[in-house]
Amino acid sequence: MKSTLAALVFAFAVTGCAAQDEADAASREDRVTSSESIVGGTSASLASWPGMVQLVHGSAGEGCGGTLVAPGWVLTAAHCLDNTATGGITQVIFGREVMSSGPGERIAVTQAIKHTGFTDASMDHDIALLRLAQPSNHPRARLVTASEGSTVSPGRPVTAVGWGNTTEGGQRSNALQQVTVPVVAQDVCNQQFSQMGGVTANMLCAGVPEGGKDACQNDSGGPLFMMFGQVPVQVGIVSFGDGCARANSSGVYTRVSNYAAWLATQSGGAVVVGGPGSPDDQAGPVTPDDELDPGSDDGDVDDLDDEDEDEDEEATPKKKKKRRRQQVVMQSGCSASPASGSGSASALALGVALALAAVRRRRSA
Repeated sequence: MKSTLAALVFAFAVTGCAAQDEADAASREDRVTSSESIVGGTSASLASWPGMVQLVHGSAGEGCGGTLVAPGWVLTAAHCLDNTATGGITQVIFGREVMSSGPGERIAVTQAIKHTGFTDASMDHDIALLRLAQPSNHPRARLVTASEGSTVSPGRPVTAVGWGNTTEGGQRSNALQQVTVPVVAQDVCNQQFSQMGGVTANMLCAGVPEGGKDACQNDSGGPLFMMFGQVPVQVGIVSFGDGCARANSSGVYTRVSNYAAWLATQSGGAVVVGGPGSPDDQAGPVTPDDELDPGSDDGDVDDLDDEDEDEDEEATPKKKKKRRRQQVVMQSGCSASPASGSGSASALALGVALALAAVRRRRSA
C-alpha cells in the first residue's frame, strides 16, 4: 500500500500544474456517472423506506441521494453540494425506484443550505438542506430524536439505501438497493480512521469486519435507517469511507440525532424530528427493532439478529493503513497552490493532495 501511494504521489508531483489544470477541467458529469453505489445490497422498495429521493446535478444527471423530511425540504450531505445558491442541484426526483422506468416526478430546487461547520478536510457536520420550489406530497422520512439516538448502539442493525451496485468500481444499479450492517462502536471506528484524523461525535459508523457490504459513491446524502417498532427512522446520512466494502473499514454516516436544532432553525421550523407515526407518538415504551429489512428477501437480517451484541463491541478490527484526511486546500490555478516556495515544492504538495484525493473516497462524485 505504501509503494502504491508513493507511486501515485510521484506521478502526480511530476505532472505538477498540468495535473491540477486537467483535474479542474474534469466535468461534474464525468465524476458523477463513473461512481459506484451500494455494495452487497438487495432490491429495495420506496414503500419500505419513505422519503427516499434522488438529486439531479444539472446536466450531469442523477447523483447523490436524499430524503424528503418536510413537504418543502430535502435532507442530504453537505459534500454533495457546491457553493452556488442551489448547491449545483437543479431538481429532486420523487417516486421512482427504477431509473430506467421514466423521469419520475421532479421538483426544482431553489436554495441549498450547507452546515457552516462542514469542511472537506474533516468531513464533520456533513449535512445540508434543499428547499423545494413547491411542496411534495410524497411520504417523508421520520427523523431520529435525541433520545432515540442514544439507542443507536453497537451491534444494532441499520440499513443504507441508494441506487447501488454489487462491486466496488462498478456501475450504479438501475434499481433502488438496500444493505444491512450493524452499528460499529465509536472507539473501533475511531481506530480504523486514526490516520485520517479519526471520527467525531457527529459521525456514526456501520459495517461488517469481513467487508462485502457497504454504501459507496452516489449513495452520498442518502439515508441510514433503523427500525423502531414498525417505523423506519432515519438515523444517519451517507457521508464517507475508505474504499467500498473493504474489510475492517466501516462506512461513516452523519449522526442525525445531533442536528435537531439546526434543522429546525435552518428550515424556519418546517423540519422537525419525530412527527406523526414516529416512535414518539406510539403508546408505551419503544425500543429498537432488530427486524430491519421490511419486505426484504435478504437473509442477512436474521444473521444480525443471532449475533451477540457484546461480541460485536469487543471484536475490534485490526488497524488498517489509512490515508490522512486531505490537509492541502485545492484551489483553481497553479498560482493559488497551497504550497509556498519553489515550483518543485508546490508540485510535490499538489502531488500529495491529488494522490490522497484519488485514494480517499467521499460517497459522491
